[in-house]
Amino acid sequence: FNSLKLKLLFSFFIINVIILSIYGTFIYNTAKKGVLNTTDTELKMISIDVIPDFQRGDSEDAKYVADELISEFSIEPLFVKIIHYGKNSKKIEHETLSSKEHEWLFDVPLNEIGHLGSIYYFNKKDFRVSSMMIFDKPDTKVFIQLALQKNMDSLYLKQLFLGLIIATPILLVVFLIIAGILINRTLLPVKGVISSVKSISANNLSNRVSTKEIPSEIKDLVATFNQLLNNLE
Repeated sequence: FNSLKLKLLFSFFIINVIILSIYGTFIYNTAKKGVLNTTDTELKMISIDVIPDFQRGDSEDAKYVADELISEFSIEPLFVKIIHYGKNSKKIEHETLSSKEHEWLFDVPLNEIGHLGSIYYFNKKDFRVSSMMIFDKPDTKVFIQLALQKNMDSLYLKQLFLGLIIATPILLVVFLIIAGILINRTLLPVKGVISSVKSISANNLSNRVSTKEIPSEIKDLVATFNQLLNNLE
């Protein structure tokens, strides 16, 4: 690493690795949030779809509701919990589950002080859980809680991840080639100074290194060398 060019290229490489890694992570996480938002929208749409059935009073069993929703929306697995909360007793008076095995999914806050149509989302391992008040009776509030598997293994995310893995090294190589070209062009004046210095010997001490088109960073060095030649002469 005695070469200035190699040092610059190595520094440029490290900086670009960091920048591309941060940028790739940001892009991927943004895409994951987009997929999660799609799941949230789906949960809200399903919850709203159930409201007319509850208003008619023909959907009180969570297992029946889950089977109807799975058939209608072709989403599986989908688990449902229906909660009847007493306004006077301020506690859950009745609840039904579509699957006892997945009761742990609904271990989430009820948010019973929320307004009609208010919906809240929770993460439970690989599932996204929603809780929405869908009916407000004179003495009871009815909540429906849905648990839907998060689609974090979607084809879109897999393709995006693969694209980032492939694109990052390619971009690094392209950036390094561009950086190498720019560094070579930047060092051309230095090479010109070196050639001028090499051409001066004891037989032509009157020659001087030209300061025209010399970068300001090495002008002092050229001026010092020219002064040295003056002293020698």
